[in-house]
Amino acid sequence: VELTYKGSSHLTQHMSYKHKTLFIENERKTNENKIGNYFGHAPDFKETLQRWMINKGIPFSMVEDTNFREMVRSLCPKAPKVTRQNVMERMNVTADIAREKIKKFINGKDISITFDHWTSLSNENYLACTAHYICDDWRLVSLTLCCKKHFGRSTTEVCVANIMDVLASYRISAEKCVMMRMKHWLVQEN
Repeated sequence: VELTYKGSSHLTQHMSYKHKTLFIENERKTNENKIGNYFGHAPDFKETLQRWMINKGIPFSMVEDTNFREMVRSLCPKAPKVTRQNVMERMNVTADIAREKIKKFINGKDISITFDHWTSLSNENYLACTAHYICDDWRLVSLTLCCKKHFGRSTTEVCVANIMDVLASYRISAEKCVMMRMKHWLVQEN
């Protein structure tokens, strides 16, 4: 017996004759005759890759590694080829969406803000800012607003200006903050 595949029309015919009730019920719900109506949603490869890279802290360069590409190709020969540039662009879009959601989420809430400014082992300065608040069911919610590299001097005035920029970018007024805690780096200068 030789099987030939000419699209989903044979499956559609089979469903309409052998599984009439399911077919009619599905037709009523969607008014479309697509094979996808009979199968679950598979996550998008790029979406899944991005989530894995974020959760595991995988560098962007990993997608261009020969071994990684061979592994992906062995799992799914039709998987799209991605570059670090594709991944960075997609993550930037995702970050922009997340920032907008956070802005809407914390709008009008009384929040506590914590900041930290530190120097890495490779002598690079970083600033981190986190918003905290207690939600209606008494759970503590913490949202990272930023963690970014700082260039230039790290005087108290510069650090405070950076913090105020972060607050402004999320439309948070300092008056709306219940508490702002800054780590020990805010010391008196000579």
